[in-house]
Amino acid sequence: MIFPQHRRITGLMALIVASLAVTSALHVSGAVQGRDNQVFSSLYAGVAEALIGAALLWGAVSLARGGPEGRRVALGTTAFAIVGFGYGLSVSARGGALPDICYHATVLPMLIVTFVLILRIRRGPRDEASQTPQQASRAASSR
Repeated sequence: MIFPQHRRITGLMALIVASLAVTSALHVSGAVQGRDNQVFSSLYAGVAEALIGAALLWGAVSLARGGPEGRRVALGTTAFAIVGFGYGLSVSARGGALPDICYHATVLPMLIVTFVLILRIRRGPRDEASQTPQQASRAASSR
């Protein structure tokens, strides 16, 4: 069962994955070039975006499956994407084209929001099964 809060977050992650697939294809095909080829490589940018997209997809699927491990995987892959986008923004700012800079500057805050939303996920029934009895009684009394 996918909880409503998980569905919204995985939807946001899927939107970012789709945008990464498009930008990766544009970079690898050479349709998007940078201003300074000493700093910016379209091929490397495309490969990096594909790797970040694959990681986020793994995180979204893991989160959709539920459980504490799915949440941990989603947090880890989103953190990886944040670091990658931070680096991508710095490279784009030095040698990329304006659309690259705008893309990174737009998606980076979305990734940070995604990370915070995943952090704030409440434990669901599948997560409670992995709790110690003390954790479960504390969780039940706080509701």
